[in-house]
Amino acid sequence: MGPGIIEVFIEYWPMFLKGALGTLRYAAIAVAGGSILGALIAILRLSGNKIFDGIATIYVDVLRGTPLLVQMYIAYFFLPLVFPALNKVDKEVTVLIALTLNSSAYVSEIIRGGINSVDIGQTEAARSLGLSAKNTMVKIILPQAIKNILPSLANEYISMIKETSMAGTFMLYELMYTRTLLANKYLAWQPLFIIAGIYLVMTLVLTNLVKLFDVSVSSYGCAMITDKLGVTTISMHDPENIPLGIVSYTITDSPFNQRVNYDKTICDLLTDILVNKVCEN
Repeated sequence: MGPGIIEVFIEYWPMFLKGALGTLRYAAIAVAGGSILGALIAILRLSGNKIFDGIATIYVDVLRGTPLLVQMYIAYFFLPLVFPALNKVDKEVTVLIALTLNSSAYVSEIIRGGINSVDIGQTEAARSLGLSAKNTMVKIILPQAIKNILPSLANEYISMIKETSMAGTFMLYELMYTRTLLANKYLAWQPLFIIAGIYLVMTLVLTNLVKLFDVSVSSYGCAMITDKLGVTTISMHDPENIPLGIVSYTITDSPFNQRVNYDKTICDLLTDILVNKVCEN
């Protein structure tokens, strides 16, 4: 049987700590790089251009439809043949490229879904108030989309923590790689239980942090109603539907009988716009 799990952990905890930190670091790099690349892919998907949309769709389908380990092998052995400059850098770079590309495919769908989750009526309402398409996207759509995107992005990081376990196959010092090192000390099963426990603790802690964050960004509500006389009322309320205030204004070209929900940031912006319109009139 050999030494127990606790004895192995006490003796080799620095190795497990180094491996856990390596796992968190690789996952953070992959998701950070994947977020940047994923945003670009999402823009292509939403561009309305059939060619760009087609290219981005193929990119996402290929990376999401093939195993990450296969992608790592391709990046590790094939990419240096295509790009000889990669032979001069540390091999962990090629593995991180595979992790980043894989993450970008999932993040692009998270971003695209977050933007599409914002009700189209909010775009129409913002445009009716005189905002340009750019300002509508930057000031109205994106702030709400980001609120929807961030929890999913955090979940992608949690998933990537577990997926980096395959990086140990290429001798990157992450948590799973400690098992390979300790196998040389004739410790076959003890490291596996310790590694599983560390993964479980990390994912549970991060999952609960995400839940707390999700609750903290619960949206303040804002309803905009335009009646047939062209009088629009904006009423703001907190997450428990307790009214926070009402702003009314009259604008002749506003759409009739529209009701759209906004978060508090958007309410503040719209209120400023409406007050300015009233003052200008």
